[in-house]
Amino acid sequence: MDKPNHHNPLHKSDSGKLNFMDIDESFFLHKHSYPINECYGSDEKEMGKNNQLGDIKMYKEMYEQSIKNPEPFWGDLAKKNLRWNQLFTKVYVGKFKKGNVSWFVNGKINASDNCIDRWVEKHPLKTAIIWEQDIPNKCKKITYQKLLEETCRVANLLKFYGVKKQDVVTIYLPMLPELVYTMLACTRIGAIHNVVFAGFSANSLHERILDSKSKVLVTCDFGLRGGKLIKLKQIADDAMDMCNLIKICIVFKNKTKLNINTDCEKNSNNICSTTINNLSNNIVSNNNNIFDKTLHQSVLNTIQDNKKEKKRNNSINCENKSKYEFDTNLCILKEGRDINGSISMKKMRPYCPIEYVDSEDFLCILYTSGSTGKPKGVAHTTAGYLLYAYTTCKYIFNVNENDIFGCVADIGWVTGHTYVVYGPLLNGITTIMFGSIPSYPDCGRYWQLIETHKVTQFYAAPTALRGLMKHGDSFVEKHDLSSCKVLGSVGEPINPETWRWYYNIVGKKKCAIVDTYWQTETGGIVLAPIPKLFKMKPGCAGLPFFGIELEILESKTLKPLTGNNVYGLLCIKSPWPGMLRSIYGNHNRLINTYFSLCKDYYFTGDGAYRDEEGFYWISGRIDDTLNVSGHRLGAAEIEHALVQHKCIAESAVVSYKHKIKGEGILCFVVKKCGDFKNYSEENEVSKKVPRLTLNSSIISTHDVNTKYTDERLKEELKLFVRQVIGPIATPDIICIVPDLPKTRSGKIIRRILRCIANEIDSYSDLTTISNYEIIDTIKKIYKECKEKSATSV
Repeated sequence: MDKPNHHNPLHKSDSGKLNFMDIDESFFLHKHSYPINECYGSDEKEMGKNNQLGDIKMYKEMYEQSIKNPEPFWGDLAKKNLRWNQLFTKVYVGKFKKGNVSWFVNGKINASDNCIDRWVEKHPLKTAIIWEQDIPNKCKKITYQKLLEETCRVANLLKFYGVKKQDVVTIYLPMLPELVYTMLACTRIGAIHNVVFAGFSANSLHERILDSKSKVLVTCDFGLRGGKLIKLKQIADDAMDMCNLIKICIVFKNKTKLNINTDCEKNSNNICSTTINNLSNNIVSNNNNIFDKTLHQSVLNTIQDNKKEKKRNNSINCENKSKYEFDTNLCILKEGRDINGSISMKKMRPYCPIEYVDSEDFLCILYTSGSTGKPKGVAHTTAGYLLYAYTTCKYIFNVNENDIFGCVADIGWVTGHTYVVYGPLLNGITTIMFGSIPSYPDCGRYWQLIETHKVTQFYAAPTALRGLMKHGDSFVEKHDLSSCKVLGSVGEPINPETWRWYYNIVGKKKCAIVDTYWQTETGGIVLAPIPKLFKMKPGCAGLPFFGIELEILESKTLKPLTGNNVYGLLCIKSPWPGMLRSIYGNHNRLINTYFSLCKDYYFTGDGAYRDEEGFYWISGRIDDTLNVSGHRLGAAEIEHALVQHKCIAESAVVSYKHKIKGEGILCFVVKKCGDFKNYSEENEVSKKVPRLTLNSSIISTHDVNTKYTDERLKEELKLFVRQVIGPIATPDIICIVPDLPKTRSGKIIRRILRCIANEIDSYSDLTTISNYEIIDTIKKIYKECKEKSATSV
């Protein structure tokens, strides 16, 4: 059996609807051996005796009940495992195609009560959160009692400034405890939290504020990530200046001490070059001089002496003036709008009454990229999401009451919502809140985390694991990882080589590998090999979770394929509690995106293969969405950013196979006609993007030859996209081409570009192309760009 290709030739019709007719066997099955003909079993002794599902027979019985009799199945679980103010009268109603699915009808419930209060009554001094700071060996333990008090203070603060039930509160915070306090404070008073990843740009933040119609923003002065300082309040200021919608901005003080000199000296023996580069990118002034080791001491001395002229954009004061005072170089409060949250919060009462909400009231909005270019506000409701987060966490990770759950995702993404915050807290266990990166200060950070805190379940992205694997086994072998019983992966299919390393080296062949498949829209995991029960196959997503009735549809007829050894479009047949209920502010988009393409089914947007034993393998996206480092990005959103540049006439963005990220971002751009040799920093880029600073070694007002101009333009475009969307969307390869493959009506044929990007020679139907000769030209340019990119890494 051939290996499913993770990229595909699917395109859209001129009407904008997905066209499945061009999908053939080459999309799902490619030249490498697939599926992997290997099976592994977990060590039952290591897994422990208190397994939540006794055996495979129990799983099959529960799964069958969840499909054939979903009402008593989910109803009983909801009654037993959630605390209700008013019990529901019906388990669920509605259908996919009408977009009117509701769960636990007429029930009254509160998320904060379920995550905190009921555990405070049982064990108030138990640790709820272990906050692992960016600075190594710095952590803070927060008990359930402390979590309740701080959550209530923030809730009272929000109420004081007028936040009411079902108001949207936008949260733009790094991995600080205040992020969890604010999320749960929103749920306590019935408000909706809209968390925006703190790595997104001002433009991305502003778009999400506008779309959610949020009038309250919660942020902080700065963030630290991998030794890199991020001026979050300044980014938030830029976002608020763009829309004028925010009436109240609550600003918390990040109390992390910015003693960069001391931290660097402490870790001088093992600090890696990337850490020095990260520091340099934010310490030096905006002229972006190249940073090297010879400048290291002088830069740190400059910070230590603090003698630089205090300018908002050009200096950092690394001394904390007082416990709650802001450094004006990092944060300036605007009178009448901005509130010092750290001071105001302390004045609030540490108890806030619970506001019970309807089961179907919105809990949160999470924005995810769409193929149209405009991010979608995925809206989850309260009761169904809570129950699904609880059950998936409990059964898929074999959670017991004394476990330490180590999901290292950022809470700005759905994985952090469900498996850093809600899943663990609903189970009353201890959760890790990881505020750094896997390579800081060295590549042993994850493994030190497991050893230090005795983590029992560890959950990370394949991208991070691939990056660590290439540095060898020594970082893993330095640490005692014997506490760990489950190793999970999330965000994208894990490649077999990384899976084996994870199992053999990290898990010592004693841990179950849980390779999970799910989406922002599903609320929680829908496919996974449950520990101890299922065979483990490298790269395989396993079997469906309770309530998930999967179908594989034939791509041309859209009819379900029966039996095993079939490949096609992955769909879900019937509703489940954790599913999204709407696209915030645009309910029709929910129906058109998820329930119209494959009639009467929820369409995941992914292709899949069901093997001879009924196990599922995910082959990748079949729309214009990219999966980069486990995060979904819209190709259209990146294309839109590129064509805003003065030099660019048109663009097309596709993905290609990347050794570390899984998928890399490949941009094909066509220049406008004209002479751009004198294109400088004072141009349209600077006008459209706040604080865009271009590298002086790239931007020059002197005449240069054509080749140099192209390289200069590519660097500008990377910076441009980075500023417009955020660092995560930075293109990996940019190819400047004379034209793009098009139909006679002028539509760009992206499926051809996907084939070129992934070195697939079969382009399927080429009868509609008007400029066939451009294919070979693009292939040649792409080959040169890819080779150059490989040598520059």
